[in-house]
Amino acid sequence: MRNAVFRAAAAAAFAFSLGAAAEAATFNIGSTSGATSVPGGYQFSVDGVTLTVTAGIFDSSGVVTPGGNGARPVIYDCCGMGVSHDTDGQHTVDGSGLMEVVIFAFDKPVTVDWVKFGYFGSDDDFEFFADSDNDGALDWLFSDIDIPWDGWFALSSIWSTAGTIFGIGADHYSDTFKLKKLIVTEAPEIPLPAAAPLFLAGLAGLGLARRRRARAAA
Repeated sequence: MRNAVFRAAAAAAFAFSLGAAAEAATFNIGSTSGATSVPGGYQFSVDGVTLTVTAGIFDSSGVVTPGGNGARPVIYDCCGMGVSHDTDGQHTVDGSGLMEVVIFAFDKPVTVDWVKFGYFGSDDDFEFFADSDNDGALDWLFSDIDIPWDGWFALSSIWSTAGTIFGIGADHYSDTFKLKKLIVTEAPEIPLPAAAPLFLAGLAGLGLARRRRARAAA
């Protein structure tokens, strides 16, 4: 009986973990194909997740101003997404004149897994932002992160907390790049109605078996 109950609980836990699993969604943010123009930026939808991309500027203390100085993302199908603003003649994300940041806002919590850069040089690096305290504003979390030679960087290696707002920017005049892809994973909903009853039933069965053994031993 004991083994049967443990097997049931284990099966329930396995089913619960399967219910929590989610597949990654790849957003081709460096292409106008699949992009919808919205005020201040673009919108993308992949596998039930909607992403709105805007842009802003930030200061040396890390305060981000969305849309500051008319900042807006611009997609170049050849090379990726850059940022433009009212006093900027560049077509990249850069820190020349004003420090620029691309802002990613999701309609549900996700973990950011990978980003792919384009149009960058061997000495270029980037800044990473996230809403770390859930106050609706971006926080400057990591600075001067080197862009790998192949353009792919595992964001999950530096930040694995699920959220809805993230940012990638440049803080130095010599840092210039564009963004081509963003891969995210939707955070699982808690509780999961389909798996939770089975899991709880397994635990209840285990408790019942223990009570029966206790009465028998009394």
